[in-house]
Amino acid sequence: MGTCGSFHEQTLAGYYFFLKDLYTTTRNTDIMDISVFLARLYGGLYVIMGFLSLKTGLLGKTIKRTDYTYFTVSTGYVSLLMGLVTVILHNLWVADWRVAITIFGWSTLIKGIQKTGFPEHINKQAQMFKKRQKLESAVIILLGLFLLIMSVI
Repeated sequence: MGTCGSFHEQTLAGYYFFLKDLYTTTRNTDIMDISVFLARLYGGLYVIMGFLSLKTGLLGKTIKRTDYTYFTVSTGYVSLLMGLVTVILHNLWVADWRVAITIFGWSTLIKGIQKTGFPEHINKQAQMFKKRQKLESAVIILLGLFLLIMSVI
């Protein structure tokens, strides 16, 4: 009887560790798929918007539009939604490149809250970026390229 109980214990322990490894692998794969998707989404968006800002002055036009509260609030709802979705799907605080997506998600959520709740503050904040449009555009492009590269590696 002693060996039979031992055999069952080993079998149950084997199943437990198999299922635990399967769950962990599946869960990590899902997170990685979400990480890659969000890196490509944010990376592509940042690269496109950065180049548009350099070529057409998109950032300057957006800064001018912050004078209108309805523009700031409506873009705030978009930021709020994007940030909330990112935080819900990817609230991952790890010591690798994926933490950048989490930080972008939280900063987008906070920006959305600021835009919808305090649009007049956003106008004042946007005026600081007026003189550094080219630099800000280059930083946006570099962040986008970083995310796109990390999503491929």
